[in-house]
Amino acid sequence: QLLRLTALLLCAVVLLSAVSCVRDRDESIPEGMKLATAAGSDYRLYIPTAWNTNTSYGVSGGYYNLDVLSTVSVAKYEITEEMQEKIDRGEPDNFEGGRLDWFWVNYCLTAIEEMSLSGSVAEFTTAPDLIHQLNARRFTTSSIVSGTTLCFMQIVTEREGAFYVFSYTADKEIYEALLAE
Repeated sequence: QLLRLTALLLCAVVLLSAVSCVRDRDESIPEGMKLATAAGSDYRLYIPTAWNTNTSYGVSGGYYNLDVLSTVSVAKYEITEEMQEKIDRGEPDNFEGGRLDWFWVNYCLTAIEEMSLSGSVAEFTTAPDLIHQLNARRFTTSSIVSGTTLCFMQIVTEREGAFYVFSYTADKEIYEALLAE
């Protein structure tokens, strides 16, 4: 009798201790989001749980669905010697938003123009923003890529010798609907 009671008590203690070790979710991940950060990144990207993660090829990102273009990503661009020479010559001084505007126009906008139908890139808008308490700039534009009108929103910040770019790109038809996410 005493042996059975001891065994039952031991089972209850083991069961309770096993249950207390289980955590519903990682508390550092915001509610309704999941981690979409590539291994080795010095930042974190969270996307809605309904989205699909895509961290292939070392890029942090995700997409809403495969049928209609809808992606988010974060990329880090180390300041190269060539960039630093341009910065030292004062090229960013010619831009309202300084270094962040200069970087976006010369590197991000150039990449959008290269993949777009010639002359289809719309005039861009820019505004101040924040990324994790760092001053940032938000850029929005649209263009025609492979016969589809795409909308682009990119937020650029600078930290410890690198520019960081958060990008949201989506087909014009779903851009606004997914923007809040």
